[in-house]
Order: sequence, then structure tokens, then C-alpha cells
Amino acid sequence: MASQNPVNMRILWVSEVNPDPNSGAGGTELLMVQHLRALGHFVETIWATDLPRRIRHGNLHYAFELPRTYSAAIEKSCPSSAFDIVTVNLGQSFYAAKRLKHTSFSGAFIVRSHGLDDHLEEVLSAWERRFQVPRKSLLKRVSGAILSRILRRHMKLAAQNCDGYIVSNSLDAAWLTNRHKLSSDRIAVIPQAPASAFRQSIAPPMTADRLNKLLYVANFHFAKGPRTVADAVSSLMAKDASLEMTWICHPSDHDTVRALFDGPIRQRIRLLGWMPQQELVREFDQHGIFLYPSLFDGFGKVFLEAMSRGLCVVGTRAGGMVDLIHDGENGSFIEFNAPEQLEAQIASLRHDTELACRISESAVGTAGQYSWERVASSMADFFQGRLTVVGQQHV
Repeated sequence: MASQNPVNMRILWVSEVNPDPNSGAGGTELLMVQHLRALGHFVETIWATDLPRRIRHGNLHYAFELPRTYSAAIEKSCPSSAFDIVTVNLGQSFYAAKRLKHTSFSGAFIVRSHGLDDHLEEVLSAWERRFQVPRKSLLKRVSGAILSRILRRHMKLAAQNCDGYIVSNSLDAAWLTNRHKLSSDRIAVIPQAPASAFRQSIAPPMTADRLNKLLYVANFHFAKGPRTVADAVSSLMAKDASLEMTWICHPSDHDTVRALFDGPIRQRIRLLGWMPQQELVREFDQHGIFLYPSLFDGFGKVFLEAMSRGLCVVGTRAGGMVDLIHDGENGSFIEFNAPEQLEAQIASLRHDTELACRISESAVGTAGQYSWERVASSMADFFQGRLTVVGQQHV
């Protein structure tokens, strides 16, 4: 039986990604596990490679296979060890939570999310209509609507059956409270942190040369605002031959990116693929302005990594940016889908080096307050608190 308020907890950590330090979600999950262990907690892991999968289609897998796959993997692990905490990413963990309630498990079941699926779907569906994204066939629209309804139900059931929910930003926390009626004491907002590679050296000072170099790092998806970036940068480059731009995304998307720019401008866009973190740090250090006009974000720790290297981030009030960036102090905000505002903000920073230097220094200071030790400590405190509540309910 799980102990009450142990100094060192026994945690079963389940994740539908693999622990790749150079990936977004996978690297984040790995860092959380490593730092919980560093605090002295025992953490047993179940990764994607440990979860059987027959359905290759993503949404079909999430809708029909993953809930029971999660549950089976957890039931297989729980008899061999007494866990204080079972924590699973994604709302598809609802079935496992329900099943555990009918066993001798007396610990706390915690759901983790780097970005709530139903929140993302509602926000982006509105933008799809505004962008007039080409309509899918009738069959795909009907099947998509059915899958969306199933996945939204998963999210609702996860909120109903969990003992606690960890999210990375206050917007997702408000969504859980307002949409799923989850009480605030069952929600923890724990911002993420830059990877260690971004903290191993002092960030270079901001210079006029750095301010001539723009950087954009994101998967190619309309939610990340690539069209906003392309429109703003095209306009600026047409007026200023000294401006440079680096765009980092998967190499398979490079031709799509090139198509966003006219011929003369296209030749000035430096395209790079994904790279190890140490190489990415060197790229950050050569640039001065980081563009991140997302329409939706879970946390998107790349903006905080950019801040840690002294870049001036120009973003939107999405994801973790809404909690960490103070407009005009340690970064800048523009409205969603506003290339003219992005262009104006870039121009303002480039023409006011003193302001850019102040923002750069403040950004480094802000990023320095966020570490993976802090993430793990906050997570452990939340685990302990929810475990205490669950223990009182069992008395």
C-alpha cells in the first residue's frame, strides 16, 4: 500500500513519447524524470516504445487504442511495486484512472499535459475558418467530427477521474476550470525551463549586429504563425538589404517555406534543419530577435530558451509566453495574425538598440529564474499535496 506523505515518493511515470533529449515533448519528459530522481524520488518509466500500438493513424490511435493501452501497461506495473503517484500524459489516461480506483491503489493519479487537446482544437478550428483552409471531403469531415467528439470526451473524463492535473500555462488552467469544472486546488501550473545546454555559458551581449539577424524556430504548422513571419520579413527585407533571417524547421518543410517568399527575398532566407542543442545554442547566440507569433501553444519552451540567450522575443499572448513575458520589459507582444505589428516591432527593436539591450538583459534574468530543478520541486510539492488529500479521503 502506498505510504502517506513519504519523503521520497515512488512514482510511475507514463508517457506516449520517447525520451529524446533533442525533441520537444520527449526532451521535456526526460528532463522531468531526471530531476525528480535527482531529488531522491524513485521513478519507474513507461515510454512510447513500451506501449504496444497497432493503429498507425494518430487520432484513431488516441481515440480507440491508447486509453486501454495505457490502462493495461499501468495495471501490469502496479502489482510489482507500490506507487505513491501514477502520472500519465494526455487525457487518454482517463480509463487507467477509472480502473485504478477499483484496485488497492491508494496513491494519487495525476494527469500531465503540455497543451490541452480540446483547448487547441477549439482555438485552431476558429483560425482554420478565418484562413479558409481547404475543406476536406465529406467523409473526412464526418469522421473528423466523430473523432473530435470522442477525444473531447476523453478530456472531460480525465478531469473527472484524476486526483490532480499539471499544465504549463495559466490559459490551460483556466480552460480546465471553466470548461471541465476542475477545482483550482486540483490544478498545478508549472512553467517549463530551458534545457541545460542553454545555461552552460553566459549569454552574449546584445549588439546592433545581432539585431540585424532574425530567427524563427518551429515545426511548420499554421498554428505557429509561419505566414505572419513570412509576410513581415518579406516587407522588411524589401526595404533593408542588411537584414538577415534564419528559419529552422524540419528539412522536409524547406520547400514549403521557400514558397512563402518571392524570388529575391527567398535567396536571403537561411534554412536549417533540426540540430543538437549545443549547435542550436550557437545559432541563438548569433541572432538578436526571435519571432514566435503562435496562434496556440502549450508552453513552447523554445521562446524561453531564446530569452536565456538574450534574444528579444516577439510573440503573442499564447501558452507560456502569457505568464513569463512582460510586454516591453523582457519581450514584446503582438496581436494574433498581425504581420504589420510584427514588422513594426522588429523595426522598433532594430532602431532602438538601448531598448533592445534592456529587454535582452531582462530576458536573461527572467529565464534564469526557471530551472528544471524548480520544475521537479514544484511537481513533487504538488504530488505530495494531492497524495495527502487522497490519503485523507481513504481514512
